[in-house]
Amino acid sequence: MYVTWAAIDANDGESAEDFEARSFEFFMMLLDNGDLELSTSGVELLPVTDRCDQVAHEKLAEAIALVAELDRYATYCEWIKNQLSSACNDEREDIMSMIEENEPRIEESRNRQIAILDELFDLGKSDGISSRDVFIANKMQEA
Repeated sequence: MYVTWAAIDANDGESAEDFEARSFEFFMMLLDNGDLELSTSGVELLPVTDRCDQVAHEKLAEAIALVAELDRYATYCEWIKNQLSSACNDEREDIMSMIEENEPRIEESRNRQIAILDELFDLGKSDGISSRDVFIANKMQEA
């Protein structure tokens, strides 16, 4: 997913790895600023009672940290999907705009090609040359 997104949004000369690191840093800034809401994995941990030893409390703290990391990465994955979708939509819009802008020129070029082929065909018919010969001559000129 990064490679596709990096191909669209990376800075000039930026590797996919550098792009990934920069993107994650930006994501963390958004999360820290409260601009993104943290997803929850739904993992619920049972509390450890005071009767449990210190090791049990430490393991609970590790589990809490692990769930927090899981939630952060779940949020990150969703954010990446949204960024890629947005980048692709922007690219799609740019491509469609470029096609629309160039459509008159493309149509004019098609019409000129058709007119030239019609002239060649008519020329071939009047000189006793077959349309096959005209087609072959046209292809030889293109090469």
